[in-house]
Amino acid sequence: KFSQEDPDTVIDAIKKIKPDVKVVIGGHDSHAYISKSKKVDNIFIGYSENQFPMYIDSLANNRISTFNKIIDFDAKGLIGDFDFKNSVVSYHETDFIQKNEVLLLETTRGCIFNCSFCSYPHRGSKTKNFIRYKDSIKTELLQNYEQWGTTKYIIVDDTFNDHTEKLELIAEVVKELPFSLRLWAYCRVDLIGVYPEQAQLMKDIGVKEILWGLETWDENTAKLVKKGNSNDKKIKGMRIAKEVWGDEVAIAASMVVGLPQDTRKSWDEFEKFLEEEGHLHLDGIYPGELWIRADDEFSEMRK
Repeated sequence: KFSQEDPDTVIDAIKKIKPDVKVVIGGHDSHAYISKSKKVDNIFIGYSENQFPMYIDSLANNRISTFNKIIDFDAKGLIGDFDFKNSVVSYHETDFIQKNEVLLLETTRGCIFNCSFCSYPHRGSKTKNFIRYKDSIKTELLQNYEQWGTTKYIIVDDTFNDHTEKLELIAEVVKELPFSLRLWAYCRVDLIGVYPEQAQLMKDIGVKEILWGLETWDENTAKLVKKGNSNDKKIKGMRIAKEVWGDEVAIAASMVVGLPQDTRKSWDEFEKFLEEEGHLHLDGIYPGELWIRADDEFSEMRK
């Protein structure tokens, strides 16, 4: 993992060995380096299946000066030749995949929600337009099983249950596999309250671990930060999920401490819910403080 605390020390060590090498950073938290490193050559924001090949081509043809330090001209991966819906992630023997290794699986891109506290560049997306084709998902799962024996995955979709149609498609894929899946996924519990059929679909698919993004128990805060419906709908979703899944799925929830209008009273009410009923539906709670980054760290990616 690249040094987040002192990246320039690492870069100095690299440049000492080979001064003309380009040091680039990409990935989920790449924006964090905008203010942390002065010596990194380029920082890729967002999906870079199109951006990175163009960058490599520019290096090969001595046109690197055409790129800004922050490369985000195609952060959503839309203007090049890469076709996400038809894509298949293929591993090579040099990746040293182990039989019991948990791999990542992406079935759609973006997030349909637009939470006010989120700096993710692909929030507010029409994710239904970016659901992978059935054949591409099936090919990837079969390929990994036949080559590495893989049956366990972390679903990296920002909201796995954003669309019931997607869950139906994946359930069809799973029915055609000669093995069962064990999956971890991030989901919205209020959606199950609205679309209860999702609970059975996720069970059929093989979801074994879930993280609900509750974030707040204060309904005024939830409206303010655009995070979820009423607590009644969230509780309804929890009850439906528990009824369908029983003890077959480990369920945790995340909470953000420090959101606007949150009060000690709202947290006390959440603790009361846990004591009276919530402990029956949730196996764990992960509270985390609200992290406010400096404007210059992610101003570009929020455009």
